[in-house]
Amino acid sequence: MIIRVRFPDGSSARVTIEAEDSVQVLAEQIHGTGKVDGEFSLFLDSQSTQGICEPDMMVKECGLHHGDFVYVKTRRAGSMVEEGQGCGGDLVNDESTLASSVGLGNGGDPRSVGNGLSSRDRRTSKCQHGPNGVCGYCVGQGVGNDHELEARPRCLHGKNGMCEKCAPSENARERYEAELRKWKGRNGTSIAVLEAQDALKFKVKSQESAHVTAASVDYASAQLFQEYLAQTHFNQQRFGFLYGNVDDAGVVKIELIYEPPQRGNSDQYIPADPTEAGDMSQRADKIAASIGLRRVGVIVSARPRKAILSGTDVVLAARLRAEEEARVGPEMANAFVILLVSLAEDGKTLFEAYQISDQCLQMYKEEVFAPLEEQKPNSGRVRAQKPALVEGREVTKIHAEFFLVTIPIRDHESWLRTAFPVENRELRPQAPSDVQESIRKASDLPFYRRISDFHLLLFLSNLFDTDTDMRCLGDIVREQREPNEHEDGYRVLVESIS
Repeated sequence: MIIRVRFPDGSSARVTIEAEDSVQVLAEQIHGTGKVDGEFSLFLDSQSTQGICEPDMMVKECGLHHGDFVYVKTRRAGSMVEEGQGCGGDLVNDESTLASSVGLGNGGDPRSVGNGLSSRDRRTSKCQHGPNGVCGYCVGQGVGNDHELEARPRCLHGKNGMCEKCAPSENARERYEAELRKWKGRNGTSIAVLEAQDALKFKVKSQESAHVTAASVDYASAQLFQEYLAQTHFNQQRFGFLYGNVDDAGVVKIELIYEPPQRGNSDQYIPADPTEAGDMSQRADKIAASIGLRRVGVIVSARPRKAILSGTDVVLAARLRAEEEARVGPEMANAFVILLVSLAEDGKTLFEAYQISDQCLQMYKEEVFAPLEEQKPNSGRVRAQKPALVEGREVTKIHAEFFLVTIPIRDHESWLRTAFPVENRELRPQAPSDVQESIRKASDLPFYRRISDFHLLLFLSNLFDTDTDMRCLGDIVREQREPNEHEDGYRVLVESIS
């Protein structure tokens, strides 16, 4: 494997060794580069706090992997390398000698220099354990002067031990982020930091396949959504949450569309401020869960434009998928889809289905994208507040197509009714009289079928308690059964609303 070596003057080199080679072999290879003279020590970090120990230890046992950095620190004549002394060793340029903490001319005492004590001796004078013990005074001391030494959280095992705190992360991205954290709040930088900053830039690429096989939307719900857009001549853009489930074939079956509080104009939909929206969306989630459904996507509308999805659409979908992942876990959130409703050139309404890529979600989580409010509603580019690499070029505006995976779309007939007016619409607000009208139109159906309407249940949640009454009604709808003797009072209450 290749080990990268950083020397005190900032220069670097690469040496090739086997994972089973000893630290002695690594030291000889480094000395052979001709970039270091005299005695030197090897460390796993740029701050010289994690030293490499026994000369006979195999390189892989030190936690080194292919491509990792090793940092060299030279020893000045008549002085000691204090950083990492609790674990690090001094290497001399004689190919046959590797001494841990050498004190030449002092009988090989690894801690004495002249007639004085090293700072390590002064620190360990506070230890209360035996010669083989370990404590916070003798392990993990930070770099500093003799007057102000700050203990860092480190491992409390022996020099040959290894644990999750001292083992380098297998994730290269985590190692780069750890390197940046070391320099947080300091002036200046290092070559390792510059390399880490460059490596942490996302290299944008398309995702080849989706997590689901298709999306199937309830025909009646889709028709209601596009009819309202047609009534406003697409001058009031809308968005909504999709609720349903995923079948065994990987098809996302969308049973209903909930339209949260919002405003809209001819260019974009505008989600209502949380203080204005109240708890309606939380009630919608609970009612959907009570009838056996969960949020599986978002639907958005757009006037005719060149872009497929705008930066606003992409960031909204990424935010909602991240919220769903926090709620149900990554595996279930992978089914999250986005439906686009737009006008074709011939005036017909088009429905298209997509998923956002996993990289898009990761970039959103790492705050690479600019906030939703700063995205342009009809631009096909996503604005970024941190640069990303697209085809080798550093950019802050990324084509939305890089983040989209197309999936087939189809329709089906949901088991839920859609007779009740949809919520949060300016042209047709809901009213209590709609309850009686909806019930009257289905008078020939059993009670459980008459209330099997999500929009009706959501309206009733304004009158009944969401956690008790609506849960009982949800059970009746989900199980498609008549109320029992303890639930029959709900029939009377619902039918009496006018």
